Amino acid sequence: MSQSYGPFIMPRRETLLNKQFITKPRSLYPSSVVCVRKQDGTLCLCVDYRELNRRTTPDGHPIPKIQEFG
Repeated sequence: MSQSYGPFIMPRRETLLNKQFITKPRSLYPSSVVCVRKQDGTLCLCVDYRELNRRTTPDGHPIPKIQEFG
């Protein structure tokens, strides 16, 4: 984590943990939290799922359309 974003991330992380909106990672491939600067200059917390997506195997069978069942 960048030191410049630490004061921004840490209080928000603690708030989300206390409200049980998030949990501490138990996965082999936890996703990083990154700060993104919005157009108005404020920061937004985002989750970087790129590593998880690289390790995910796509499903070979697409989900059927509801029309196919009727």
